[in-house]
Amino acid sequence: MRTIVLVDDDPNTGERLCRLLKPLESDWNMISVRSGQEALTTLAAQRCDVIMTDMRMPGKDGVKLLEEVRTGYPHVVRVLLTEPLDQEAVLRSAGSAHQCLPKSSPLQAFQSTVTRACAIQELLHN
Repeated sequence: MRTIVLVDDDPNTGERLCRLLKPLESDWNMISVRSGQEALTTLAAQRCDVIMTDMRMPGKDGVKLLEEVRTGYPHVVRVLLTEPLDQEAVLRSAGSAHQCLPKSSPLQAFQSTVTRACAIQELLHN
């Protein structure tokens, strides 16, 4: 079972994402947190496979968080969640995010993105 950390400072968006991903909970353990610091604390406390973070958060934005995760936890697959057509976010995330997805993506997009990224990460690790 993969563990996925969902990071969003907006509780409504975080809950929406958890509801969207609920059909996958038999394969994925989902942990929802509200800040970059809380995400880093979670990563330090337990093994996690994937982090999905909102781009725009107060204090530490998604790109800064993913840069820290890349350095401290290179095995973790990093996914940046953006508003649709946020080209600035996509450009800023180059190098720190494995994937960028619009927050409004359908369940299948989240599932296939995480599945592919984890498979590639396993291949690289082996």
